[in-house]
Amino acid sequence: MNTEYLIARIGKIKIGIDCHDILNVYRQKLKITPVSNQDPIYIGITSLAGNTLPVIDLRIRARLEPAAATDTHHIITFQTSMTLQLAILVDDIIGMEGINLNNTQKANSNLHNKNYNLNLLFPTIAILKDKSLLHIIDSTYLDKLEPIAEDSGELEMF
Repeated sequence: MNTEYLIARIGKIKIGIDCHDILNVYRQKLKITPVSNQDPIYIGITSLAGNTLPVIDLRIRARLEPAAATDTHHIITFQTSMTLQLAILVDDIIGMEGINLNNTQKANSNLHNKNYNLNLLFPTIAILKDKSLLHIIDSTYLDKLEPIAEDSGELEMF
């Protein structure tokens, strides 16, 4: 069974986002207004389709260098809870691809990624048709930076 993923890029990393998690995708010039006293992953707020949304630079969230300033932004919006909508900034939108869930596997958690919950943000990997590696994002962990202990009850166990 295939699941459709939006394929985006941050730096040299390809990320996959389940299309069911996405509200909208934008490629346009946006005014992003900085907000003080926020975690550095939040680069500000913007107005999209009549909604004011916090914007996360996914490069900063993944502990990469911040995105270079450009005229055009690639923004993906999510509803991560009943009340929270947010937007992420990526370098590029590559396209869509169906991924067979049998071709996915748990990501290696030995890459210093427990800091900032990167192991939860990118819990799964897959190989694309062009043989490149895809890091599949779990959008529920976009804004959760504090370490989550397995015995805290915050993790959903299946």
